[in-house]
Amino acid sequence: MTKIVCVNCNTAYIPEENGVCILDHDVTRTPYQLFFGDRIKCPSCRVEVVICARYPFLQRHNNRFHTVIAEKRAENQIIDVYAYVYEE
Repeated sequence: MTKIVCVNCNTAYIPEENGVCILDHDVTRTPYQLFFGDRIKCPSCRVEVVICARYPFLQRHNNRFHTVIAEKRAENQIIDVYAYVYEE
């Protein structure tokens, strides 16, 4: 496994929570796809980072997409990620 290091503290991150769902939104802030990921934390400064799988396990064109989102939200297992839109 890759070692993730906090650049502020020069300390390796430690696992905080495995198997969280990351809900990716497109630039219009519409839910687009779900990934599985892990939440890790710097034990020194407490900054948290989420590392997710390369490929989504569910996308919005799937019939179960909104059902799974509702189930995971009820379990407090969703982390929302929004696309950054650069404006000049």
